[in-house]
Amino acid sequence: MFKVAFDNKDKTDKTIYIKHSYSVKGVKKQMIIEKYPSANELDAKYGSWESFIDERIKFLTEEKKTQDNDKKEIKIDYSSPISLDGCQNSFNFGYLLMQKVYHHLGLDQFFYHLKNNNSLRIKYSLNDVMKFLVYTRAIAPGSKLDNSKKINYFAESFDITIDDIYDALDRFDDCKEKLQDYLYKKASYLLPPPDKVVFYDVTNFYYEIEEENEICAYGVEKNHRPDPITSFGLFMDSNGIPIKYSAYRGNINENKQLLPEWKKLEPSLEGDGYILCSDAGLNSANIKHYLITKNNHYIFSQSVKKLGNATKEEIFDEKGWLSLSSDKKYKIKKFKKDSYIDDPYSKNKSGKSKVDIDTMYIFIFDENRRKFMLNKIEEREKKAREIISNPSRFDKVSSTDGKQYIQKLCYDDNGEIVVEKSILNLNTELIEKEKQYAGYGAIVTDLFDEPVTDIINIASRRWEIEDCFRQMKTGFSTRPIYLRTIKHIHAHFLTCYVALTIVKLLENKYLKGITSNNLFEVLRNTTFVKLPTGDWMAGNISKEAVQSFKKMGFNNLLFNYLSNKTFIKIISSSKQKYQ
Repeated sequence: MFKVAFDNKDKTDKTIYIKHSYSVKGVKKQMIIEKYPSANELDAKYGSWESFIDERIKFLTEEKKTQDNDKKEIKIDYSSPISLDGCQNSFNFGYLLMQKVYHHLGLDQFFYHLKNNNSLRIKYSLNDVMKFLVYTRAIAPGSKLDNSKKINYFAESFDITIDDIYDALDRFDDCKEKLQDYLYKKASYLLPPPDKVVFYDVTNFYYEIEEENEICAYGVEKNHRPDPITSFGLFMDSNGIPIKYSAYRGNINENKQLLPEWKKLEPSLEGDGYILCSDAGLNSANIKHYLITKNNHYIFSQSVKKLGNATKEEIFDEKGWLSLSSDKKYKIKKFKKDSYIDDPYSKNKSGKSKVDIDTMYIFIFDENRRKFMLNKIEEREKKAREIISNPSRFDKVSSTDGKQYIQKLCYDDNGEIVVEKSILNLNTELIEKEKQYAGYGAIVTDLFDEPVTDIINIASRRWEIEDCFRQMKTGFSTRPIYLRTIKHIHAHFLTCYVALTIVKLLENKYLKGITSNNLFEVLRNTTFVKLPTGDWMAGNISKEAVQSFKKMGFNNLLFNYLSNKTFIKIISSSKQKYQ
């Protein structure tokens, strides 16, 4: 192996390569082993880039020698029949990426101390159960019973049973608050200090049961399913890392739940000056007033349609708009708003008191957004006309995108449209109203002295917390929930939350720039085959997987064959503490 250095364009820095030369049929070739884009950064971190690169070459050369020394012949017996008892020889290796983060977070130590400090008389490992549930949640999601059949799914087997899993769920519920605080504290060490911005949003998860209990109840389900639900509120920091979550009955108003959850979060916040950012559904006078009295701030989105007529007229007035970019503009309105907050000492029968809240509206118009929405409206209108013309061709599922523009649609038990009960007329008034509002948005805040662009940029990041929910629902298959006891349901959310935190750290730190889809592809589809000798052969390894393992220091995995000795070293390296 050897090093090559190339000057950058202005010759103030160098890009360093470690290369390996080899020949194929007499033709000499070179392969890049490692690349370092800045010699200056290496000098600042290690004192001398040349010394650092020389040490890396020495290490990589020794590593390659170890691989070479592990060479052995594999004899193939073509007459060996397939076992009728069934056998597994392909194992998941993608979990090693999650395992490295899991141990960097010190979760193994958390469960070790939990077991010993509480003198738990259990024969199984709490840590193994949590690891297994977290890995399967991201890599092979299913019910707890289904997951218990995947004990040997990973390269390492887990010495646990279905009874151990259910017993551990009860114990996880007992430590859920403590674990959340521990997890975020450890995660904070791995990333730069976040800005004083906290994002919050709520989603819900449905069940495969009909009866209500302490944590699930019939409420407004996001996808309009007729099932009992649990609401799930999540706080996220400016690094995109979950801070804390809460799970509560689906019939509780999320506005009523936000303030108690924020108060629980306060002890872990350092000082004041925090900005709470959330969507329009959580735009509450109670929370805004409370934040202001504690020297904190708020940014909420605001539905333009729900504003007063005078304010709407001001929005649609062409005067007063300022440019944000070539296709975006904004307008500001500041005023004192009379609001009513809950007050247990109020003498009014309503139990509310009147307060003045200084408020600033930022109205935004996005030309590209308007074009997108107008196109969407046109597609829905076209679909609505098709349904009206021939309702027998559509049912409850196929008429979903378009029925909003029809005055009334009724369905029978089979989901078929009942023409006699429906009003098959186009709602032209609603269509024109939506066209009028297309491209317009609003933000309400008390940050009067902050640059408008900063406020808009913070508000625009709410998609990241929505992406957390998307990963939980689609990536982790968190719903439907099959568990029945309260403790087990709470523990289910906890394991999903731990898996989410690890995945977000992989995306935002360890494998920065990787997309969610590519990450799940690597985690789920990276496999090695165990050979009769006890050694390993690469199975399904994508280019993205090679890059991901390389970034996380699993260089020994970048070969077609692994000796069992090397495999043991890889497992050991995946369980090291964060340095």
